[in-house]
Amino acid sequence: MTAVHTGETTRQGGHHAHPSRRAAGRPCWIDLTTSDVDRAQDFYATVFGWTFESAGPSTADTSMPPRTAIRSPD
Repeated sequence: MTAVHTGETTRQGGHHAHPSRRAAGRPCWIDLTTSDVDRAQDFYATVFGWTFESAGPSTADTSMPPRTAIRSPD
């Protein structure tokens, strides 16, 4: 399952997306469920030129691979 979020959005419960300089409708966050994080990072780095940084320890079930933050170049 993949979820794509765009900038300038608000969700119920008072949680606001971080304001950004990005144009409305431009993706700013993508969730990707994968069993091979390294291969997914290699793919997106090659195709889109994205860089990666650790988001810290996963808060998900320990059978899940670590989560990774993906940043696209500005």
